[in-house]
Amino acid sequence: MKKTILFMILSVVTLSSLKAQKKSKTMKANSKIEGIKELNNYQNATWRITPEAKADVLSCSCKEESLMISQEEAIDIAWKDAKLVYKDLTIYEVRAEVKENNWLINYEHKNKELHGGGPHYVISGSTGEIVEKRYEQ
Repeated sequence: MKKTILFMILSVVTLSSLKAQKKSKTMKANSKIEGIKELNNYQNATWRITPEAKADVLSCSCKEESLMISQEEAIDIAWKDAKLVYKDLTIYEVRAEVKENNWLINYEHKNKELHGGGPHYVISGSTGEIVEKRYEQ
């Protein structure tokens, strides 16, 4: 009788554990440090993954404030580079947007009747480095 009750209790515990494992989220990674996106804020290389830690515990080296450079800083970086190629930037309207933790800075003609365009930049949101640039004339 005691063996039957013990067997039933162990069966219930085992089944409950298996159901919990099926419902749990799995994080797959190719390295020990990964980025994570919370809402619209992507933070690169901030989550440390350690196999010896419990599966539901992750450590984050991120700070409370955003790791992104500001829009003004990104525009200033682009402006300094563009000024070397385009002597007069006053004919352009500057547009800035964030995409995948990078700033996209685009200079478009204020006068829509003009052909061509200005410089276009992809600037790293975390380092301020110019990742990509394209000049239109």
